[in-house]
Amino acid sequence: MKTTKTILFLIAIGLLSCNSDKTASYESKVPLTKEFLVHQWMLDSLYGSKEFVQDIVYFTPNDKFGRLSHYSESQLIDSSLTFKDNKVFDNGQLKYSIFSLDSNSIILVTTDNKVFHCSRWNEYEQEDIERFIKTNPTKKLLNGNWVLDSSDIIPTRMPSFCNDLYPGTKFAFNPNGTFDIYPKDSTNKCNGYSYRIWENEISVTEYDMIMTLGIVKLSKDKLILKSSYVSNNNGWSEKMMKARQEGYNLYLTRQ
Repeated sequence: MKTTKTILFLIAIGLLSCNSDKTASYESKVPLTKEFLVHQWMLDSLYGSKEFVQDIVYFTPNDKFGRLSHYSESQLIDSSLTFKDNKVFDNGQLKYSIFSLDSNSIILVTTDNKVFHCSRWNEYEQEDIERFIKTNPTKKLLNGNWVLDSSDIIPTRMPSFCNDLYPGTKFAFNPNGTFDIYPKDSTNKCNGYSYRIWENEISVTEYDMIMTLGIVKLSKDKLILKSSYVSNNNGWSEKMMKARQEGYNLYLTRQ
């Protein structure tokens, strides 16, 4: 039995062995025409890994390839690469080989045989790509820890479990697209979210609830956010009602 398992294991390794161009042996089930590829694809998994992956891959009509992500330090993982037939090149160097699994899914195989699975997602739209490119400097600058210095309204809050936040609170915008809040003098976060950058806003998600924080100012060391989330302990005066409707500023310094 042990010998049989060993033989089967060696056969499996042989099936995935590298050929002369150092790419694992696969074949496409559907012809990789430009019409087939020019699309936006959702890169949703790396074979053999439990790593969370949710990137956007696109092929353009003028033979460009890109890989975008809300969940990395830079939203532009691969930018302005080129493709021809079933190959993607970075300045002339092979980056990925492309194979179709069926009419709605492809795999990208790196030169060191990492295999990414992609599902057909949206039609190719240049505006979608440009939105990532335009907001990428904001994402890269926002990454990191910020400390609340002051707020137009004290205490401030963020739904659902960060109800009373005072100066000294830490806002952690993590490169992987998560956003954690640590109340003043606490090493335990009161809540964690995911976030994305849209124009001059931060779209914050808690389960199925989407909230927004406006970016009033962002520099290397200073951040001003506009929030409309007011602690229930602030009451329901005219001032607080106006803050809920029109928003108020939070002033933060990079830690």
